[in-house]
Amino acid sequence: MSRIDKLTEESKTLLLGLYSLASSFSIAIINISLGLSLILTIFDRIRKSDFTAYNSKLLFFYSIFSLGVLFSFFDSINLKRSFDYIDIIIYPFLIIFIISYNKFSIKKIKYITVLINISILLNILYAFFQYYRGGLKRIKGNIFVMEFATLAGFISIFLIVYLINSNLDLKYKFSFSVLSLFTILSIIFSGTRGIWVAFPITIFLLLFLINKKYIIYFLVFIIFINSSIFLFLPDYYSERLISIFDLTNDRSNVTRILLWKSSLLIFYNNLINGVGLNNFSVEINKDKYFNQSMVSTAHAHNNFLQLASETGLIGLFSFLFLLYNVINFLIKFIKKEKNKNYQSFYISVLGVFILYNLQGLTEYNLEDKYTTFIMWILVSLTLIFHKRIGE
Repeated sequence: MSRIDKLTEESKTLLLGLYSLASSFSIAIINISLGLSLILTIFDRIRKSDFTAYNSKLLFFYSIFSLGVLFSFFDSINLKRSFDYIDIIIYPFLIIFIISYNKFSIKKIKYITVLINISILLNILYAFFQYYRGGLKRIKGNIFVMEFATLAGFISIFLIVYLINSNLDLKYKFSFSVLSLFTILSIIFSGTRGIWVAFPITIFLLLFLINKKYIIYFLVFIIFINSSIFLFLPDYYSERLISIFDLTNDRSNVTRILLWKSSLLIFYNNLINGVGLNNFSVEINKDKYFNQSMVSTAHAHNNFLQLASETGLIGLFSFLFLLYNVINFLIKFIKKEKNKNYQSFYISVLGVFILYNLQGLTEYNLEDKYTTFIMWILVSLTLIFHKRIGE
């Protein structure tokens, strides 16, 4: 390797390490590190005259989705608003592009993944410190509470999967069991009901994939956790838990249901390419869609319905096509892999992907940068990882 090659590789590794450590803390550092990584990646590819993507499948699937969203711009009711929001598809594309054109070693992929999880863990520690100092009811670290809860779910999935499926030493499994209880507690203290529902469903699906015998233990654990919320925690958390099932009086639930109904109506009236990206909040406030009982009209509180109303059938189908293909190749990797530790990595990333999209059934999280960035970098790394261990 030449001196310039070595310097370029070391710089990219440093920048991605910086990104990973800041992945749950600072959008500014994320933007800078990703921007410089993109420049170095393009420079490296041009210098070597090598434009072969190492991760072309995911890049292709995401490009189809991007084009589906961009098609809605042709008949957008407010084109400026659509262009103002284009970064929600550009940033993930750039993340996938950077990783697709870098042949990271298995060691570097582990390094990035571990740093991302350390970043999340540090944010959780900071959140509990805030709770101790200020008596917050909903801990959130230094980010939006729903993103915090999702990130806590991400690391919990890694810990649980490696705890029950890997061949790691007993000392690591003991550490993971303690940490998983700690991170699950952070999910509870976030008071985020969407994750309270999405997380156990995700774990149930993963256990079904790993070994069905674990499901009974998991159900017992869920009963224990729910009982503990009622018995040992302040009433606020048990009231939040009960409110999940209140579809008539809870204002947040009522708002979501009304928004979903109006989203379907907007979709029906703009079937092909919707009202244009980022125009839902404008359209929903028109008399034929608005309901006085809604306490918020910022978004549809559902990724699929938001895309349906804003980008129509083309955008929605391109999104479903992307989800199907990502889940499909992850499951194929899991089934073919014999190494338990490698398989655990695939299962964990599948869990992260499922959790993110289940959360998207009650929240519009495609616009959440921390969770979206981390999810796509993990999915992208998985394809590189799979190719590396097959070499």
